[in-house]
Amino acid sequence: MKNKLLTSFFILILFSCASPQKNFKKGNYEKAFNAALKNLEKGKKDRKDKQILNKSFNELVKRYQSENQDLMTSDFIEDWEEAYRNGEDIIVQYDEAKRFLDQEFDASIFKIGNENDTLLDDIVSNYWSLANESMAMYSESDDKSSAQEAYRIYQKVEGYGGRSKYPKLDDSMETALNAGTIHIVVE
Repeated sequence: MKNKLLTSFFILILFSCASPQKNFKKGNYEKAFNAALKNLEKGKKDRKDKQILNKSFNELVKRYQSENQDLMTSDFIEDWEEAYRNGEDIIVQYDEAKRFLDQEFDASIFKIGNENDTLLDDIVSNYWSLANESMAMYSESDDKSSAQEAYRIYQKVEGYGGRSKYPKLDDSMETALNAGTIHIVVE
């Protein structure tokens, strides 16, 4: 029984530690990138690892561009948020591996960073507008659920750093919170 368990353990380790090159050939660019980066950070000066790192990152950038093109043409703000997170992820990967990556990626990552900044501004602006619309609906109908929804949306504005763009955010959040609070009087 012990031998079977030990053999299974070693087989599992063997398959989970596939080389960066094998992962790249299988199309597992994320795993190939991470494995090559790990090898390079350990001090292994293998040219193949650097080559696989660059090729994998190139494929990751291509995939990012393809996926985000679809997300950015969407009318749904949730898709924009996903595109923003994807941009942040590729920038983090670049920052982790920058010292081993070719300089050809510098310009594309700079562009992605600028696009992400613009996208963040669009997300914050749209959430601000949606929250204000919900508060306007509350004002017209006294429907507390509209004020509650506005408060949740204002929280998203805050979560994306909207305080700097909208200095009255705190006041708006407090107004929405007070308007959305349900008071129950028990005698």
